Amino acid sequence: MSKLTIFGKANPVVGKKEYYSIYDFFGSSNLVSFDQSQFQSLSDEHVKWSIWTLSGSSWSKRPENNKTGITVPYTFSQKSLTRKGIRMLVEANGEKAVLDIKTEKATQGKILHVDLLDNNYNKPTRPFAYGDWIIARVHCVDMELLPVKVTLWEDDGDKTKQNTTNVRIETKISDILNGIAYAKFYLNPSHAWLANAKLAKGDKNEGKFHEYYVTAEIFEKISKRATSKNANIPNPDYKPEVQAPKKQTPAEKKGPSKKEEKGIAKSEKNIHDYHETKVSVKNEISTNPVWEKINSMMTVNMDPDWWKKKEDEKGKNNCPRCNQDFKYDDIVKIFPSASKNKNLATKLIEEINLLKDEYKINTCLRKAHLINQLGSETGFNTLIEEIDGYSTTTLTNLFGYFKRHPKEAEIYKGNLYEIAIRAYGLRKVDNDEDIVSCVLSPGGKCNDLGNESKEEGYTYIGRGLIQLTGKYNYSQINKDFKKAFPGKGDLIKNPDLLEEPKYAVMSAFSYWINNNLNSKADIGSNPANVDSITKIINKNLDASHYEKRRKSFLTSKEVYRLNECKNIDQELNAGVVIRLIRKWQTKKSTIGEFTIDNSDITGYILEEKGPDTTISGIEQRIPIGTYNLVWHNGTKFKNVLKLYNNEVNINRAILIHAGNSAEATEGCLLPGSSRSVDWVSKSVDKLNEINEYVKSIGIENAKIIITQEYE
Repeated sequence: MSKLTIFGKANPVVGKKEYYSIYDFFGSSNLVSFDQSQFQSLSDEHVKWSIWTLSGSSWSKRPENNKTGITVPYTFSQKSLTRKGIRMLVEANGEKAVLDIKTEKATQGKILHVDLLDNNYNKPTRPFAYGDWIIARVHCVDMELLPVKVTLWEDDGDKTKQNTTNVRIETKISDILNGIAYAKFYLNPSHAWLANAKLAKGDKNEGKFHEYYVTAEIFEKISKRATSKNANIPNPDYKPEVQAPKKQTPAEKKGPSKKEEKGIAKSEKNIHDYHETKVSVKNEISTNPVWEKINSMMTVNMDPDWWKKKEDEKGKNNCPRCNQDFKYDDIVKIFPSASKNKNLATKLIEEINLLKDEYKINTCLRKAHLINQLGSETGFNTLIEEIDGYSTTTLTNLFGYFKRHPKEAEIYKGNLYEIAIRAYGLRKVDNDEDIVSCVLSPGGKCNDLGNESKEEGYTYIGRGLIQLTGKYNYSQINKDFKKAFPGKGDLIKNPDLLEEPKYAVMSAFSYWINNNLNSKADIGSNPANVDSITKIINKNLDASHYEKRRKSFLTSKEVYRLNECKNIDQELNAGVVIRLIRKWQTKKSTIGEFTIDNSDITGYILEEKGPDTTISGIEQRIPIGTYNLVWHNGTKFKNVLKLYNNEVNINRAILIHAGNSAEATEGCLLPGSSRSVDWVSKSVDKLNEINEYVKSIGIENAKIIITQEYE
């Protein structure tokens, strides 16, 4: 019998910290043959612990769970419940011992803790700074598929005002999967002024560091919250005082940070859990932010593919097509119009291949989105906008000036110059002297393209592979051009440079990166994702053009074989997701705010009064939770959405239909554009907006997630 033994629980509860040791500190052993004498002189660093999981017929080591010490703590995650096998191994003094682990479900759901990762889902190897991305990872047990609200705060730490000077930076909602939820935040350098604008009492400035923290909250019958440790972000406006005495560190100066100063953990019974982690950072804005890589939603700790994915991200790409060059033959399959000017198309593809790695176009998904948008803009056969080919109907549908002057659309149809100075120069006004650039004077009827005269409507017409349009957009890209082409790349003076392949491609990549479109592309390949990119590239397109780009993307999806790419999380392509947060309730009704993922559709929804119930026939609202959506065609309501899940039967016909008052709900959900007490307005318009969007994306996998955050 081995002289080494592991002492500790073989059936730990997920989410609960348990201790394991090579000594019988727990009084749990009757193994008289166990001789501890040869281990008594060991120090912690000589005792090595590891966790192994069974996948198929082989055991794999989970290096992220390696520990050293005579006694070590382990907390098993939600994912461990699904493991085929888990083994704990300890090595000491040449001996080995194994303990088979079988985890048990938690008796109560809770948030365990929140930790902060860099933009590649790794633990940070350097301090955070403005310009970086922070990913908050929320660890939970027994809360699968529930939505968690994650908020990034700037911590002011003013005890005299109960932290009312704290600044809410951004809130995101994410679903819990395998015990983990993620939320991603950008540390925008422009936010530094927020921290400096609100000082704690007695402070002359915010100090050398700004402190941030993340809260994670789940709204069921009670609120459950966890908070990250503070992330100290360098204050770019900080100037140390001359001859000042040595100061305390920011954490020492501020004392207990964030919501702890309010005594939330002690005073509010509905707060389930509470954690904090401090992170030190350099006193500078990041000049080398962590580049974004493949954004697959990795489950950490106990995911059998986690380390494999990490290696893939480091360059051992397991999809042979992700890094392949673009090919002319593939482009023509998506955009046959490229064959009309093969010479230009070939040169453009050569230039794209020279720059694609620098701009991180290194996945099949990014390639498919990029080519779809570039081809939709130009067809790869022209580098100047061909609005002179538009029909009278198209001119009046797309451009405000011609909507106001439809007769001129007929007169100037086919005349590129005359169309451009009206469509892009006059735009919102009728006279040249009334043109004001929004850059100079925002608001009113200013020219949102930045043009200051009608002639500039033609001077800065759509050019390049992304069809850059307007003086403002030219000036934004011009910053990159001056760096890339010193002494030559001034687009304001030489806008026709964009009609050359080299500069046309450079402008496209600059626009793509400046608008963070790689991240948009990484979200997935469903129609909503295509629309979100299309809107950034050309927000003035009508519905028919959006539909055209969705159709061309289907071909792009086939050409780049997205369904076979191993670097794409196919779950990212789920259907429509409506998120409803209940906020206001009276004795007659409940009203909440709703959003739709990957769209700009927002509004209000009126429901029955509380409390929640699953019983049919009672005029009360349905419980919070996640519901599937299907189309309903009944005798009273046709072509409306219907909700159901395991608790609320599909036959109950809980619908999303038009209506304004509490009396009209009858257990259903009534959307609207604005609200008042027990009332929503413009319900028919908002319902049509929702239904048209769902029809364009498809009903497959559509769902609505209902939470609550009452004011």
